[in-house]
Amino acid sequence: MNTVKFEETDHFRISDDDIVNVATNLDEDLFTIKNSLKQNHHFSRLRKLSKDEFINLETGEIRKYKQNKYRTKKSIRRSMNKLRELLELNFTDKTNCLFITLTSANLKGFDDFKKAKRQFQKFIRKFKAKYKDIAYVAKYERHKNGNWHIHLLVKNLNNRPLFIDNDEIIEEIWGDNTKTKPVNKQDINKVIDYMCKENQLFDVPKDVELFTKSNNLRVKREKMTFKEFKETIQDNYYKVSQKGIIVKNIMTNKILNLHKKMVFRKRINTINKNIKKEKKALKVLTRVLRKILYAEIIITLVYLVLVNTQVF
Repeated sequence: MNTVKFEETDHFRISDDDIVNVATNLDEDLFTIKNSLKQNHHFSRLRKLSKDEFINLETGEIRKYKQNKYRTKKSIRRSMNKLRELLELNFTDKTNCLFITLTSANLKGFDDFKKAKRQFQKFIRKFKAKYKDIAYVAKYERHKNGNWHIHLLVKNLNNRPLFIDNDEIIEEIWGDNTKTKPVNKQDINKVIDYMCKENQLFDVPKDVELFTKSNNLRVKREKMTFKEFKETIQDNYYKVSQKGIIVKNIMTNKILNLHKKMVFRKRINTINKNIKKEKKALKVLTRVLRKILYAEIIITLVYLVLVNTQVF
C-alpha cells in the first residue's frame, strides 16, 4: 500500500546555506539545481551495507535485499530521471534535432535485449560514419509482444538543421521499419516526455541499461551551497523556471519532504560577449603568429645572404 502522496508547487525558497545539487552540460549554458527539505526523509532508518544487505538503524537488524530477476519500478524511475536530466540539459530548445524510431517488426530474435543492443551498435557506427559532428541519446523500449525497439534523439553539434534522407540512409543502415521526425523548439519537450515514459518498460532484465548516449554528451554534477552557486553564475544567468514536489503522508497529511528544482539559462548577451572575446583572442594570436613567421623568414634570408657572402 502506498503511504505517501505528491503535490506540485512553485512557491518555495532556497536559503543561502542550503546544499544544492548542481547539474550542467559541457557548454555551461544551462544549469539545473535540486534541493530537498530532508535528505533520505522516511527511508533514513535503512542504510545499505552492500549490494546484497542493508541494516535497520533503529533495530540493528541486518537483512538481505530481495533478489529480483527484473528491474523494480523504483530502479526504472531512477533511470528515467537521469535520462530526463540528460535530455533537458543537452536538447532543450534546439532546432537542429531529429527524432528517430527504430522498430523490429521484420527482425527476428528482438525479444533478446543483447541482440537488439548489438544491432543498434552496428547501426550507430554506420550512422556516425555517414554524419559527422552529431550527438545522440538512444532509449530502449519493449512492445507488448516482447520485442525491443529504440527511440533515438539526434542533434547536429554545428547548430544547423539536420536532414537525413529516410529512404537512402536510415533504411539502408537499419531496415524498412524506421520513422524520422524533425524536432522544433515547440515540441522538443513533448519528445523528452515521450522518451522518458515508463509504461513500456515491463519485464526489464536487472542488468539492462535502458538508455545509451554519445560520448560528447555529459552532465557535470557538483554539490555546493546556494550562495556559492549564485556567486558562480553572478548576473550571467537568469532563472527559467522553478518547480517543487511536496511529499505528504496520506493518513496524516504531514509533509515528509519537499523536492525543489530550479533551471537557469545563460543570457544571450553573455554568450555573444564570450564569442567576441574568443574572436578577439584568436585575432591577437593570429597577429602574433604572423609576426613570428615574418621574423623567421627574415632571419632565414639574412642567414642565406651571410652564407653566400662567405662562400664568395
